[in-house]
Amino acid sequence: MPSIKKANSENRIPETIYIALLSAIIILLLTNQFNLIADVAVLKKDFIIKKDCCEKTGARLTALEAQLETLAPPIEYKIDGYHISSYKISDVSRSGEELMRGEIYLLNGSYRWECARWNVIVQAGEVKPVDELVNALTDTLLKDAVAIVCVGTASSEDPNVNRQESLAAQRMDFLHDKLVSVIPNHIKIYGFNFGQYLRDTNQKVRCSGSTEEERRVFIVKITKLSTNNIGYLEEFLRRKFGEVASNPQSNFPVDIRDYSMHFKSESMLRIYSSSK
Repeated sequence: MPSIKKANSENRIPETIYIALLSAIIILLLTNQFNLIADVAVLKKDFIIKKDCCEKTGARLTALEAQLETLAPPIEYKIDGYHISSYKISDVSRSGEELMRGEIYLLNGSYRWECARWNVIVQAGEVKPVDELVNALTDTLLKDAVAIVCVGTASSEDPNVNRQESLAAQRMDFLHDKLVSVIPNHIKIYGFNFGQYLRDTNQKVRCSGSTEEERRVFIVKITKLSTNNIGYLEEFLRRKFGEVASNPQSNFPVDIRDYSMHFKSESMLRIYSSSK
């Protein structure tokens, strides 16, 4: 037994060396841990940078796609004998979120508001039933609408601007009344009054072919409406009508900047009590 005790005493690691080795191991482990934490921090930072870069790139691509859609030529439809040109419009935030999306539908083929009348649409002098047009649109192009904007225009026949603005408003209201009777209740319907055409009016003959382009028939379908801010909706419509008119590819015949209500401080947008 004494020999065994002696052997244990001789093989024992000195306490100071043991403590030094243990300290070295702890230091090594801590150093590796700190290195690991640093590596994780670098990877996390790199991920955030790349994620942010991807998000910004995605936002730019979304904005570019929206811009290209606006600059593209119109899409042509033929529905129940009606020729309709569709102009896509949208708005994208800096973060790439789509705020607003829709289409302007312009009725082609010589369809115009009849001169000095608020409830008659004609084609080449022949009266066309508005109910048929509304039903054709409701069953097809307007199916996916979350909101509809009825537009009123008036030409330069009457020197009394206020009277022509009232006529444009009556045309807008007339379209609203026709649509509200067939459109589901959850779809909001607004009015948008261009007012009277003011540009190049001196040499035009009253109620002639020279003024018919000033009283075109069109409405706007909104398929995405991310805010109930009415001011934003009006600003969006004003801006997009101007952009479409400025685009040579679109060949859009009506420029909002040529109409009286565009220059006034009061709102062009009407909110109807029947719209929820």
